[in-house]
Amino acid sequence: MILALLLACGDPPEDPELTALRNNEAGSCPSCRVFAARELARDDIYAAMDECQAITELPWKDECWFMISDTVDATDKLATDLCARAGHYEGQCLAHAAYREGKDLLREPGREMEALALVEERLMKNRPDIAYGRAREFVIKQISGRQPFDCGAAEEDICRIAKDFSARRP
Repeated sequence: MILALLLACGDPPEDPELTALRNNEAGSCPSCRVFAARELARDDIYAAMDECQAITELPWKDECWFMISDTVDATDKLATDLCARAGHYEGQCLAHAAYREGKDLLREPGREMEALALVEERLMKNRPDIAYGRAREFVIKQISGRQPFDCGAAEEDICRIAKDFSARRP
């Protein structure tokens, strides 16, 4: 029944911005150019960077750099370079990169305190007043999701909290 309804509806209506992107008509539409950059970043980060550079309107220019950083899952120097261009969104951009880098470090037990320090350092740019707390919460959440549970090299209090959270998971 559901299949018949879906087939009867045909193709969903086309998004005008996506149509413009496919036809290379983004022109002066800043939001269209941001989405064009995101699509370009999936295959060619340099073309995406050129597109962001061509945008002059704020906050679209800043959003463009932030979006391509997230699209390519930028970390380390690439994240720092892209986020530095994200203007108003620099702190948020660095936070997203920090969480990606932290997850990489936490894939295997043993680097928990290194991940905590790295995430805290990145978060300092945006919110120094809560950077440590957010970094600590992030590490606890990542540890608590490990199966089998393993605290690795985490400090005792972090391990205890992560173990409590792990025990509450369904």
